[in-house]
Amino acid sequence: MMRPPTLALAVALGATALGPLPAMAQEADAAATEAAQADAGMSQGGTGTLVNAEGAQLGNASVSITASGQTLIALQAEGLPEGTHGVHVHKVGACDGPAFETAGEHVGAGEQEHGIMAASGPHPGDLPNAHAGADGAVTYEAFAAELTGDMLFDDDGSALIVHADPDDYTTQPSGDSGDRITCAVIEPGGDLAPGATDDGTDPVDAAEGDASGG
Repeated sequence: MMRPPTLALAVALGATALGPLPAMAQEADAAATEAAQADAGMSQGGTGTLVNAEGAQLGNASVSITASGQTLIALQAEGLPEGTHGVHVHKVGACDGPAFETAGEHVGAGEQEHGIMAASGPHPGDLPNAHAGADGAVTYEAFAAELTGDMLFDDDGSALIVHADPDDYTTQPSGDSGDRITCAVIEPGGDLAPGATDDGTDPVDAAEGDASGG
């Protein structure tokens, strides 16, 4: 028996409409998950252990890509020289001492100028200076609005570098900030609080334990 034309058309349209539903449902689920994470204030990021030129552990660095889209950088360390130090995120996740040249250039170098004082700056990996007290301790947090997860966790990773001297935020290519004295390879670590390690320990206490053989 032949199906009436109107009924055949309705069946055809129904099959066409039903086709994309699984993909649409997946997109809706992903959007709902992102919204839930944003509502909960969750962040994604990673951590790394700060080491000096001799390979000794000085503390910990962390990055958290927050629900607002901005990236929060945090570090806690001991044993740094007293004074002001340039801090930058570098393109390659490698910290081969003693000079840490394997970390490459700043994230964004070659596309923008270095420093917030530059007309076409800063690099996404340019950060404010850190200040070490007379005891060599640093507790540091900074926002990096242009630094994204794609930059941090691409195929060759990224590293956070602390320099011997302050960044003047002007001089190319790295603010005349001197030698690279401390380095941390940033490893992806899921949902993290700024400055936290994967096991929840305080990064400075962990570094002190390593130094004492604990």
